[in-house]
Amino acid sequence: MQELIFFIVFVVWYAGALIVAERIGKKSKLGEEWTFFIGFIFTPIISAAISLMLYNKQQA
Repeated sequence: MQELIFFIVFVVWYAGALIVAERIGKKSKLGEEWTFFIGFIFTPIISAAISLMLYNKQQA
């Protein structure tokens, strides 16, 4: 049962990092790859916050 819970948490974490990278990372100075990396290593919420702080206003 613990393996299933771990798998579900991992998939949600990974999906969250991908979503943040695709939606916010494209317009950030960090880019998609670094936004995904930060979101995967830390949390997608921290990644979103960092990317929004470094938001590239010229592309918006």
